[in-house]
Amino acid sequence: MEEQSNIFESNWNLDAEKLNLEQRECFNNVYNSSIGVEPQLFFLDGPGGTGKTFTYNVLISRLRQEGHICLAVASSGIAAELLIGGRTAHSRFKIPTDLTSESYCNIRPQSKLAKLIKQAKLIVWDEAPMTHKHVFDAVQRTLQDITQSSAPMGGITTLFGGDFRQCLPVIPRASRNQLVRSSIKRSKMWRHVKTFELLQNMRVLEGGQNHIDFLMDIGNGVLSTFAIPEDLKQNSLDELIDFVYPNVNQIQSNSVILTTKNKTVELINTLILERLNGEAR
Repeated sequence: MEEQSNIFESNWNLDAEKLNLEQRECFNNVYNSSIGVEPQLFFLDGPGGTGKTFTYNVLISRLRQEGHICLAVASSGIAAELLIGGRTAHSRFKIPTDLTSESYCNIRPQSKLAKLIKQAKLIVWDEAPMTHKHVFDAVQRTLQDITQSSAPMGGITTLFGGDFRQCLPVIPRASRNQLVRSSIKRSKMWRHVKTFELLQNMRVLEGGQNHIDFLMDIGNGVLSTFAIPEDLKQNSLDELIDFVYPNVNQIQSNSVILTTKNKTVELINTLILERLNGEAR
C-alpha cells in the first residue's frame, strides 16, 4: 500500500507542474469540492489535444495518493484505458442495456460495489457527450438510493468531460433534434453542472496553429461550407498512401488512414498489401 501511495505521489509531483492555467482552474475547483463539504458537479469541455485526460489523471493520482476513493470511468473502452484504473461506465455502475427514463442500475444496496460508491470522493466520467441522458439519470437515481441522499449524483463530486463537437449519442434514424434532446445537457442533473473550458491545444507543433483553427471553426459551426486546404489534398489513394507511408515496408510511425466506410477500408488495405514484400496471409 505504501509503495502504491509513493507511485501516486510521484505521478502527482511530476504532473502538477505541467498543468496550464485552464487545467489548473478545473483541478483546483474539483479537488476542493471532492475533499470539502459541498460536493458539486463539473464538466470539462475541450477539443482533442487540450489535455482533458491529463487533467483527469492528475486529479485521480492526487486523491488516491491521499487515500481517497476515486472512481474513473468513460463511455468507451478506449477512453477508459487512458484513465488510471479506468473502466467503462457500464461496467462500473452495472448500467442495463435497455434503458427507460425510469431505469435504475443493477447494484444491490448492500453489495461491495455499493459500499465502495459510498466511500467515493470523486467520480470522473470521460466521453460523456456520447452517452444518452437516460444513462446519467439512471446512475444518479441509483447513487441517490445507495447514499440515501437526494443531492445530485448522490452527493458525490463528479467531473464529466468530453467534446460536444464530436459524436453525440447514436440513435438509429434519429433527427438532429432527437439527438440533441438525448444528450447530457438535457438530463435532470445538468442544471447543477459547472463547466470549465480547455482551449489551449497541447499537441500543436510549430506552424500548426492554422490547421487547429481550421478544425475548430468547423467544429464550432463557423464554417458551414469549406474547401480542404491545398496542402492536405491528395489526387488519388496511391498518393495518399505515399504521403502517409513513404516507405510502406519500413513503417515505424503511428500514422493511420481514417475513412468512413468499410468498403474504402478494404480498398486501402488491398492497395497497401500489394506494396508489401513477401506473401500476404
